Amino acid sequence: AREAGHFSEIETLYSNCAELYVEEGRPQAAAEAISRGAVALSDANPDVASSLHFKAIEWLEESDKESTFPDIYRQAIMHAVKSKKWVDAVKIELKFAVSSYSGNAMSTMAKSYLSAVVIYLYSEDGKRAWETYQDALGVPEFASSDQAFAAEDVIAAYRSKSKESIESAISRHASFKFLDNCIARLVKNLTKTDVAKTAEGLGGGAVDLGTLTLHDDDEEDLT
Repeated sequence: AREAGHFSEIETLYSNCAELYVEEGRPQAAAEAISRGAVALSDANPDVASSLHFKAIEWLEESDKESTFPDIYRQAIMHAVKSKKWVDAVKIELKFAVSSYSGNAMSTMAKSYLSAVVIYLYSEDGKRAWETYQDALGVPEFASSDQAFAAEDVIAAYRSKSKESIESAISRHASFKFLDNCIARLVKNLTKTDVAKTAEGLGGGAVDLGTLTLHDDDEEDLT
């Protein structure tokens, strides 16, 4: 069906398959099935693919085992970034952060919060970047992480409206190198965006993180 261009049939096929899994009480299998359908439709019908990705995450959340399927979140994030649906991308990153926290994958959780900040900075939405960062600081495990320091440093650099300062902040923190590939590419292109516009939305002053404990930047979770 895919080769013939029958994309509506692909959607129906994967959706029906997923619904059968749901009826059998297997929401994780349903999430995997509908996620594969979303990937298959990613280029041909991005909007439908987006809705399928969200459905996959919804079923995972209903299963209470969402932390064991990180790739479903990553596929959804990659599609949202590729489609330039920045709000959707952040929404999924935040869901991924909560899922990772519940699975005790603290490094992955911190990366998700940093990724959410990066997405809003890249999309030139300084206000939402700042608000997202402030909200994330409410999670102690993030507030004491290297990713929190990296986010604070790059936000401070944005306030200076200096592209050189932004590049310097990025180079100082290895945390940026360990983000998922689609987010790492955004990091590399932050200074190609309208930095001055983004800076206008960044309120508040610098947060003093100096008394918090740093963790190794290259600490990885087995997720």
